[in-house]
Amino acid sequence: MNRLKIALLFGGCSEEHDVSVKSAKEIADNIDTEKYEPIYIGITRSGVWKMCEKPCVDWDNENCRSAVLSPDKKMHGLLVMRNKGYQIQRIDAVFSVLHGKSGEDGAIQGLFELSGIPYVGCDVQNFSANSSCDIPFFFLNRATFCPKFSIIVYTSFFNN
Repeated sequence: MNRLKIALLFGGCSEEHDVSVKSAKEIADNIDTEKYEPIYIGITRSGVWKMCEKPCVDWDNENCRSAVLSPDKKMHGLLVMRNKGYQIQRIDAVFSVLHGKSGEDGAIQGLFELSGIPYVGCDVQNFSANSSCDIPFFFLNRATFCPKFSIIVYTSFFNN
């Protein structure tokens, strides 16, 4: 059975870089590798994309290779730098675990759409509309009901 190649995108330039790395580590530790072939792409705090072995606190090391998402729909994947050239790494879908600016505002999803690669989550318009909490609350209040405020606490998160 062919496994789906899933690019797990994490890190990023936002103040939530470390949270994104931790989220990616949880996914990497629990992904079904019989169904999926994970390809880990970390983005440094300065915005450099790198293919790495696995998300962890010190993921950005000498084993990483520079990688960029190709906007060419025929390539359907990443250009991974090797020596003085590059190799095409085809991917079937992208799972972005980027938090904060550029991860939850529709920007990265727009890049996925330009490249023709399917991605996990809602489309660009919904990401950009929901990146500002004011917009969803405006529409919910106009719908004649007030959104309920709630806090969800996962105790397992704090026990680790």
